Amino acid sequence: MVPTAPSGSENASGPSSHFPQVSRPRFTRLHVWIGLTLLCGSLIGCGGEKSGEAGVSDSAPTTSSSADAGSSETANSETVPSPATNEGGLQLPDAPVPAGEATPGKTGPAEAGTGGIEMPDVAPGALDQSSNGTQDSGSDALIQYASWEEIKQFAKSTGKVTVVDMWSLACEPCLNEFPGLVELHKSFGDQVHCISVDVDYTGRKNDPPENYAPHVTAFLKAVGADFDNYICNTPSDDVFAAADVVSIPAVLVFDASGNVVKRFVDGGKDAGFTYAKDITPLVRQLMN
Repeated sequence: MVPTAPSGSENASGPSSHFPQVSRPRFTRLHVWIGLTLLCGSLIGCGGEKSGEAGVSDSAPTTSSSADAGSSETANSETVPSPATNEGGLQLPDAPVPAGEATPGKTGPAEAGTGGIEMPDVAPGALDQSSNGTQDSGSDALIQYASWEEIKQFAKSTGKVTVVDMWSLACEPCLNEFPGLVELHKSFGDQVHCISVDVDYTGRKNDPPENYAPHVTAFLKAVGADFDNYICNTPSDDVFAAADVVSIPAVLVFDASGNVVKRFVDGGKDAGFTYAKDITPLVRQLMN
């Protein structure tokens, strides 16, 4: 007879002994810990990538230094450095412009501290006239001072066809056209009376008409204006109103009876008038 194990022994060695109750919870905890370990490792791995990026940026100064050295050599090799750009703000000029520095394209010397209207150089046509043998006769040019009323009365009393040219040193078209008056005087001689009237004087007490005499005389001599030349001592605005002209150059043509036959003003239908095209033909017509 085979002895049987006691019941307590049967329960201990029964089928449940193949699957111990204690082992199952330990197996589950082990997997949980492994999962947590892998998760932490993955998180540490992301931080490692950031650390790697920092490592890349740590190596950037070496490349930047090389670029800076190259750009430094390039800057040293350039004759004129390129101006720096200041995005989003005002950009200052490279260097202050010295006072009195000549402007590109401008002729004649520049003077420091000058302002207002600059007197133009002698017109090219005027220089051409003086080089054609008229400078000697122009050296006899005289300047007279008179009011506009006195000049007008004189123009009306000549008993001849009279041409009165109103001009200014500050008016470049006046200077360019003035040699036409000289040519008209040479063509008609004593048959036509020519008068030039400088209207630079504006009425300011600190700038009297005499201040313009040196430049006016120099210009008249250059073009050979050996006829009656006036510097008007009536303020220019009053002259324009009395003569009924709105701008200069302006030319008034009187007939032999002292009547104003025509006013040529550089504006409106007479804009761009010339002696050759407009004034001389009218004078010739009045002479017939």
